[in-house]
Amino acid sequence: MSRRHVRPVPAAVLEEVRSLVGEAPRRDLLIECLHRIQDARGCIDAERLAALAQLMKLSRAEVYEVATFYHHFDVVREGEAPPPPLTVRVCDSLACAMAGAEQLIAEISQSLGDGVRVQRVPCVGRCACAPLAVVGQNPVEEADVHAVRYAIAAGATEAPLPESARRFADYRAAGGYALYADCAAGRRTAEEIIAALELGLVCAGQAAADSLTAVSFGGANKQAQTKAFYEPWEAAGNGRLIAGEYNGEMAKVKAMVDTNSVSWNLVEVESPELSRGCDEGLFEELDPGIVGNPDDFVEGAI
Repeated sequence: MSRRHVRPVPAAVLEEVRSLVGEAPRRDLLIECLHRIQDARGCIDAERLAALAQLMKLSRAEVYEVATFYHHFDVVREGEAPPPPLTVRVCDSLACAMAGAEQLIAEISQSLGDGVRVQRVPCVGRCACAPLAVVGQNPVEEADVHAVRYAIAAGATEAPLPESARRFADYRAAGGYALYADCAAGRRTAEEIIAALELGLVCAGQAAADSLTAVSFGGANKQAQTKAFYEPWEAAGNGRLIAGEYNGEMAKVKAMVDTNSVSWNLVEVESPELSRGCDEGLFEELDPGIVGNPDDFVEGAI
């Protein structure tokens, strides 16, 4: 029986991939390793897939199957040309389609030139800001062709960080994960670790008692709620209000209830999810008296 010859990975390619993912990356980090190659080169070609498989001690077929499953990875087969250096992804799901996604796709496809690839993608979770285009990794809300062209011209291809966000390296430099580093290095006894965990639980419970977490749809909807409700709530001395974004995580809601570890106080969901959550006992019934005068609301709203 003949055996098909498998070409060895060029040493330079192997060294390049090793510099990106390390000497022996863990198998459960396969997707993260693929992201590193994609980010570094703008695509993933056959040689680098083979190099990653060799370093992770996986079959080439397994790495290929994972890489081709996710549309954000640009897998380039042997002999194929790599994609353009920039990709603009336009959501064509229902909310964006109703807000003009088809026209947006047509306009930017005709006007952006050969150096930009336009892709249709399914929902990216920003329905309140439709239509949405993602320039590189930068989401452009309520997009039109002018906004997309402006982002490209400005080189705005990375998602802007929230003002309060910290880079991982900055967090570590300020002492973040110090306890974990001590544990990994064997510098803490079991008794010290248990005491630190108990102290963390006490502090977390106190912080939770002094704050309220409201999770709602993002975009203009969340901005309006912040101005109308959240900021006046905090200004009145009622404590801190943490505003989160809901992206359809009903499974998370159920998990929090089932494990008695609820960290959300209020959540805004779609009507079908509300009905399902009520049937499954995931939501608590509110006293209509604390909502306001029923005459001020649409019939059946409260």
